[in-house]
Amino acid sequence: MITRMIHGGAQYNTLHTAADLAPDRYESELATGLQGGVEGSLLEEARARCRLLHEVGDLVREVSPARDVRALAMLVRLMRAGRYDIVHTHTSKAGLLGRVAAVMAGVPVVVHTPHGHIFHGYFGRPQTAVYRCLEAAAARHTDRIITLTERGAREHVEAGVGPPELFVPIHSGVDVAAYERPTRGRAVVRRELGIADSASVLIAVGRLAPVKGHEVLLRAMVGVVRERPGVVLLLAGDGPQRGFLEELARQLGLGGSVRLLGLRADVVDLLHASDVFCLPSHNEGMGRVVVEAMAAGVPVVASGVGGVPELIEDGRTGVLVAPADEGALCAGILRVLGNGPAAADMAVRARAEVAPRYSLAAMLDRIDSLYMELLAEKGCVAQRREKAEG
Repeated sequence: MITRMIHGGAQYNTLHTAADLAPDRYESELATGLQGGVEGSLLEEARARCRLLHEVGDLVREVSPARDVRALAMLVRLMRAGRYDIVHTHTSKAGLLGRVAAVMAGVPVVVHTPHGHIFHGYFGRPQTAVYRCLEAAAARHTDRIITLTERGAREHVEAGVGPPELFVPIHSGVDVAAYERPTRGRAVVRRELGIADSASVLIAVGRLAPVKGHEVLLRAMVGVVRERPGVVLLLAGDGPQRGFLEELARQLGLGGSVRLLGLRADVVDLLHASDVFCLPSHNEGMGRVVVEAMAAGVPVVASGVGGVPELIEDGRTGVLVAPADEGALCAGILRVLGNGPAAADMAVRARAEVAPRYSLAAMLDRIDSLYMELLAEKGCVAQRREKAEG
C-alpha cells in the first residue's frame, strides 16, 4: 500500500515488491491513492504488472479529515474482505492509515517502509513533532519497520519512534543491469541536446522540490562556470519548483549553462552522456538515484545526508559534501572535473560495488526472508499448510 504511484524511488520499490516478489509463494495485491503529479504516473504500469490493483480515491497526501476517514473505512473493508496475511505499507500517509486499518481488520503481520523520514527538511518544528508522535504511535502496532539504510534505523530510534529491534535495514533495489547499458551512444545524446563532445556535463535527476536542494546546485554552478566555462548542467525531472529554478538560473546569469529537461524516459542514456552526477539533497532516505548513477559509471558528488554516506565512501567511490553549502558543492564538482583519472577510478570502484549490494534481487530476497520470518512467528505458515492439506 502506498499513497500515490508517481515516478519516484518509493514507488518503484513498492511496485517491484508487489509485482516481482516470489509469485510462487505470495499472491500480492497493491492498494494506492490516485493522486498524480508533475513527476509523471506509474498507475498504468502498476495496473499492467500487479495481480490486482485497488484504487483508493480518498487516499491523498494532504491532511484531509473527511477524506482520511473515508479512506480508512475503505481500507478496513478491503483488508477484512481480502483476509491478508501481511499488510506492507509505504510512505507516511499510507503508512499511518494503512497500519491503523490493518490493526482494525486483524491482519496478522504488519510491515512498514517509511522511505526515509520527515523529521527534517520538510516541515517546521511543530508539524515535525506531531508527525514524530504519530509515527511512534503507529510503530507500536507494527511488526517490523524497514529502513533503507542502517543510518535510517538509527535516526528513527534516536527520534523515539521505536526500539532498535523493530527496525530492519533493507536497501531499495535497483535494476542495475538496465543502467549499465545505454540505448544510444554518448555522442548521439549530446548532439541531440546541442552539447559539444568536448564540454563537461553535469546531471541531476529527480523531483524538483525544495528538499532536493536544486537551488543550492544552481548557486554552486556560478562558481563552477566561472572556473570552467562551457560546463553544462542537465536537470532531468519535474516538480513544483520548476518555474522558480528557471527564473533563478536566469537571475544568476547561467543562461545556456543550465538545461531543465523535464520528465525524461531516457535517463539511462543521459547518465552515460554525462561526466558528473550531482545530488544536492537536504534529506534522502537512501539516495536510490545515486545507485543508478553508480551503475551507469558516472562519478558522483552528493550531499552527505540520510543514507547517502552508506552508498559512497568519500574519495574512494564518490565525493561527499556538506548539505546546503553551495561553496562545498562547487568545490566537490571542480574536484571531480579537475582530475579525470581519479574520477574514473572512483566510478569503476563504485560500479563494482553496486550489483551485490543494491540489486533488485538482493532487495526481494531480503524482503522474502523477512516476510517468512514474521509469518512463522505468527503461525501463519502452519495455518496455511493445514488449510491446504485439509
